[in-house]
Amino acid sequence: MTFTALFYQNIELMTGPGYFDPLSKNNPLLHMWSLAVEEQFYVVFPLIAFLIWKIGRHSVLAMGDFVFLLTAASFVCCLLIEDQNVRFYFPLSRFWELGAGICVAYAETFFKFGMHSHSRTAANILSVLGFAAVLVALAAPTDWYSPAPGWFSLLPVMGGTLLIACAAQAVINRTVLSWGWMVFVGLISYSLYLWHWPMLAYLRMTIAQPDTWMVAAALMVSALAACIVYRYIENPIRRLQVRINKSVVTVLVIGLVLMFAAGKMVRIERGIPERPICLLY
Repeated sequence: MTFTALFYQNIELMTGPGYFDPLSKNNPLLHMWSLAVEEQFYVVFPLIAFLIWKIGRHSVLAMGDFVFLLTAASFVCCLLIEDQNVRFYFPLSRFWELGAGICVAYAETFFKFGMHSHSRTAANILSVLGFAAVLVALAAPTDWYSPAPGWFSLLPVMGGTLLIACAAQAVINRTVLSWGWMVFVGLISYSLYLWHWPMLAYLRMTIAQPDTWMVAAALMVSALAACIVYRYIENPIRRLQVRINKSVVTVLVIGLVLMFAAGKMVRIERGIPERPICLLY
């Protein structure tokens, strides 16, 4: 909780068991590593981009070179890191996955590049290829990804990038990805991501080898919790007036600080009375 509150869970996990280690399955906040990487990116990248924009005197070319080179350097860094934990959790070795989408946004923003400016046939073909890449990546055996992230990780990233670049009118985007249930899953995906792993982790801590129906039930409870959070928390906050929204953000930041302090105190005291802390590593 301490590391999660200030978004550096990924840094802490570098020194523990690997993400694919069986022991990690009992860590209810393991999945927070990805949110930590995202938040670190959201803080650092805009600042660097702003400096490049200023130093380059609003040069579109300089900004493009920076984005492309940083994305490429991140992927090379990812391949060169030998320590599996560092490769998986280190922000610089994961930036290229975000950078691929940034390159698309850059091309569309500054050069009006997009499939809407090309033939419908080309967009349809690329959308099918992108969707096929994602499906292959989902069905691929786990060992194909070893070490992860690596060369094979390019497949789902490039598949997603193609789908984004093809825009809404490409065949896959306007059919499969526009189905009601697909849109619904997308809407609750953030909350579902937050809820599903703790449910599974606590289930495994309670029952060493849970039955399939138990796992399915835990996922159903996660989906229900995600729907409730989306309906009664996410949407209302998103629709608040700017003035009120600032107050909500302040309250949430204070809440994060308090959660950090509480977690830190529990770790210092090695637990609470009659409930000693149980470290996973």
